[in-house]
Amino acid sequence: MPDHNKRTQERSKVMLIAAVRFAGDPHVHRLRIRDIAAGGARLSYRGEVVQGDAVIIGFAAIGDVAGRIAWVGDGQIGVRFLDRIDPEAAKVPVTGEFRAAAGEPARQSLRRV
Repeated sequence: MPDHNKRTQERSKVMLIAAVRFAGDPHVHRLRIRDIAAGGARLSYRGEVVQGDAVIIGFAAIGDVAGRIAWVGDGQIGVRFLDRIDPEAAKVPVTGEFRAAAGEPARQSLRRV
């Protein structure tokens, strides 16, 4: 794992689950986010990825965030976001229930708690 002391931003430890899509992989992976900052995150992942690969992280509270793999090692990956986010907003828990209006396909309704 690379030297994380080079970071210029403070990271918050979290235990979030996110829907993650890697470039060239048609599957959506449910991965645990270990820590997060405005410019990136550390996730648990033991699959094959390469530094520089594109990735999309789907946060329940703020939606999809695009990034690039910054480092890979020890069953974890670092992702650098392409655009800064508000990490506090990303950590807001949401609940959801599936419901369909008459004649419409089911969709998920989310609310902040």
